Amino acid sequence: MDQNEDPRELERKIERAKRLASGVTDPTTYERLKAFVEELRQGLQQHLSARRFKEQTRRRAHQLWEQHGLPVGRDLEFWLQAESDLKETSKQEEDAMSTDKKPLKPDDFPVNAEGTKIKKQDGTSIANTDDPAVAADVADRLNADEAQREEDKWSA
Repeated sequence: MDQNEDPRELERKIERAKRLASGVTDPTTYERLKAFVEELRQGLQQHLSARRFKEQTRRRAHQLWEQHGLPVGRDLEFWLQAESDLKETSKQEEDAMSTDKKPLKPDDFPVNAEGTKIKKQDGTSIANTDDPAVAADVADRLNADEAQREEDKWSA
């Protein structure tokens, strides 16, 4: 699969393969189509992730350039610094989340969505999403699930 392939074209291929798979009766062919769809989905996710990172890098490099007084000829320096900053931030967030793999406790609720992050009552980040709407939905579901668990506990 071509790394530079247009995301819309990848989405069209996914839909086409799904339609083909729905009419296939041979199990081997079906499994191959299913694997192809998964490969296309992964390619699409990688492409979109790379696009997001590039856009975040562009914004951060511009921010650094402005902070340093708009100097001429230092664009590569600011771009590399922006990439480094973003990778370091991402690594710190991953490390923070991987060390806190304990289940949520009743005192952690309600959880809140702040942009793309989901945070416990004390402000500790418990998850990151790519979309603020997804973060809000997950936080709402976690809170509803905990409320139901509490209700079940008292009505049993």
